[in-house]
Amino acid sequence: MTVYVESNFLLEVAFEQEQSIDCIAILEIAEAGNALLAIPTFCVGECLERIGRRKQRRRAIQESINLEVNELSRSPSAATLCDQLEKLATALTENTGIDEERFERLLLRLPSFAHFIPFDERIIRNSLEVQTNYPLKSQDAIVFSSVLTHLRETKPSRAVFVNRNRRDFDTREIATDLQQLNCSYKPSFAAGLAYIRAELGRVAEIDHP
Repeated sequence: MTVYVESNFLLEVAFEQEQSIDCIAILEIAEAGNALLAIPTFCVGECLERIGRRKQRRRAIQESINLEVNELSRSPSAATLCDQLEKLATALTENTGIDEERFERLLLRLPSFAHFIPFDERIIRNSLEVQTNYPLKSQDAIVFSSVLTHLRETKPSRAVFVNRNRRDFDTREIATDLQQLNCSYKPSFAAGLAYIRAELGRVAEIDHP
């Protein structure tokens, strides 16, 4: 089974968001050799940009807090508030660093078992066609072009595209076109994990009745 994921899967793990446990379970299934995890290389750049923007935003917040602390420090009665604000600024910085380290560890872990779909001329050319045929923004079109190109080239007997970008990808047209390539679409990591486990269980029953 081929499991396609994209940027929000990687960020879910890096930021330890609400469905990160499901994402980690999918990673472990792939790492054990029970599924091929396929990731558009383009998504790595997307994640780095997102993490960079998050870092800049938090740095701006920290600078704003520091200015407020400087102002408040003139008043002895605001000492407790100053201390709280300084701790908040420090926590924001430390949390950003932890997220970056977690993402770096994930990137170092993935090459041993995951497949990165190259971001090349074919993907760029196909993404233009995808934008014509589907109501997708340019970045989502590149991701979907990567998935479609890999499906057409590898022709897996079973596959699933898992992400939480329901607003853009959860359409009947996309689901139908993926199904024609033996690929299901699941709009959450929890649903994707349940589907993967069910499919692997079904195959195990066939192999060992």
